[in-house]
Amino acid sequence: MQIYSVSTSSIKAATSRSVQIDLPTDGGTRVYVFVHAGRASSTDTSFVLLSATLGGQAMSLVTSLTQTSSNRLYREYLYEVIDPVDGGGNPTTQTLTVLFNRSVNLIGLTTIIVTGVVERGAAVSDSADNNNSIDVDVTTTLFPGIILAGGHIRRRLDSGNYDSLAATDDAVQLVKYSTGTADFVDLNIFAGSAVADAAATYTMGWEWADNDLTALIAVPLYGAVEVAEAELSAIDPEVVIGTATLDGLLAEAEFSGVDPEVILGSIPPVQVSGDGRLYLSTSAQNITVLLLATAGELWTIADAADAVEQLGLTVTRRKGYLTPL
Repeated sequence: MQIYSVSTSSIKAATSRSVQIDLPTDGGTRVYVFVHAGRASSTDTSFVLLSATLGGQAMSLVTSLTQTSSNRLYREYLYEVIDPVDGGGNPTTQTLTVLFNRSVNLIGLTTIIVTGVVERGAAVSDSADNNNSIDVDVTTTLFPGIILAGGHIRRRLDSGNYDSLAATDDAVQLVKYSTGTADFVDLNIFAGSAVADAAATYTMGWEWADNDLTALIAVPLYGAVEVAEAELSAIDPEVVIGTATLDGLLAEAEFSGVDPEVILGSIPPVQVSGDGRLYLSTSAQNITVLLLATAGELWTIADAADAVEQLGLTVTRRKGYLTPL
């Protein structure tokens, strides 16, 4: 999974904005658009976004924010399109259009295209009227992942907020731009990302010089989990189970799963732990399996009274199964 492209566009005193975007044909392609808009009047709250389309098809609204400050009204939206090329059925260059119900003072679009996406997590957001920084915590439940974030601060010409605007914490800034130069009307807009290589909490933050109105939306994206593989083999191992000894075997075990752990030299002599199936090839007539679970730092038999969970086991023997050497 990776970010394919990032693009921006803005316009003043308009009802709509249209831009052309180029799309990849890679699997798992998704388009995310952060839409920022404002009007220098808070008395008329009827200013809303009527539609957002890509290639004439409606985009899905992920979340939105509304702010009223200093007699001004601002909104931020996050839209999504999954597989905009439709497996090759749609063109790779399409028109993105946002349409409002009336003319607004400013429109800003930040478009981020990501490939290899399998799943999207829930979006989080925050806003404030008088801050010189903003951040949101994004807790990922899967990995690998990429967190996208986009926000704005109101422009103040004498504050240096644009020049000082920078990502903090886990965020890496991808882009920043201004919709114009009107003091306390236009917006400084920013967007960034973070790599989520573990299930954890990541902080997406930005800071600038002087206090002002601010908004931020962030969303986690998840890619395909890469399956790790481990192989374990031994010639003539001595496997001791209770008082019985099996010797003179050619034992080979293959285990595949997510982040498997292979332990050698433990008791029993060969131990493989992880989630998934284990395949064992042996010429022995009998196979004895001991299923263990952890209780704190100690191993316990799974059906003991203090077992941490109920575990199941299925042993299937296949006759005549050949494995090439």
